[in-house]
Amino acid sequence: MKHAKPVGAQRIHQPNDTWTWARKKRGAHYKKPFQWGEMFKALGRHLRFAIVVLTVIVVCTSPIWGWMYLSVNNLFPVKNVMFHTINGTEHYVSGDHKQRIINELMGQNLVSYDLTQQRDQLNAHPWIKSAHVVRHWPESIELLIEERRPVAMWNDLYLIEADGEIFEPDLMPNVNWINLVGPEAHRMKMLDGMQKITQAMRTIGVKVDKIILDYRGAWTIILENNVELYLGSSLFEERLRKFILHYPSSIRAKMDSIMAIDFRYDHGYALKWKQ
Repeated sequence: MKHAKPVGAQRIHQPNDTWTWARKKRGAHYKKPFQWGEMFKALGRHLRFAIVVLTVIVVCTSPIWGWMYLSVNNLFPVKNVMFHTINGTEHYVSGDHKQRIINELMGQNLVSYDLTQQRDQLNAHPWIKSAHVVRHWPESIELLIEERRPVAMWNDLYLIEADGEIFEPDLMPNVNWINLVGPEAHRMKMLDGMQKITQAMRTIGVKVDKIILDYRGAWTIILENNVELYLGSSLFEERLRKFILHYPSSIRAKMDSIMAIDFRYDHGYALKWKQ
């Protein structure tokens, strides 16, 4: 029995290349030829990236390698050391100490020399308040120091500066500073009181040896001839003015015989005589 041909069916044309058609029929795929151009393009991209990375590494590490080389090879020895005091002429940092520092620095490697260590050594000196060390190319180091400027002795053993900083000197200078004796917590109050006392005493020509502030806040002034002046804890400035007022007319002529003067009274004062 013959089957009827479907209406509209089209004839399937087979390719002329019988071998290619047979491969496709067996499920084989067509293999493209190797793309040499694409490979070279990819290699070019990777090569450019590698060059960029290498350039960055060289640029970033060159200063480090250069610094290491200069640190090992002393191509910049120190030939000049400048020593300056930023608050005037040195009074207490000895010339021998400065010369010893200068001798230690001469010939050092300017590149690798530890400026921080040198600064710490300077700050360890009891008479140096602060220090800075500056490197100047190609052969110099500058030492800048701020020397301590004491204004009074503190509790017989120490010295005190105008800002209230207390320090212990290696050797007490032979200077007639006023000796402040009192609690450390009240050191600024004592410095302020010392200024008022010395200004007032200067008007009558009297010098002060010691100023004492006890734990109750009472003021005692030891004058240059060991006469004790008691001003108490209250009305300190008013009682000081009373002493300045009475001293020329009533007290000056008797000072050699007086042991103590007491102005803690509301009216008048009392004298204690030497035995």
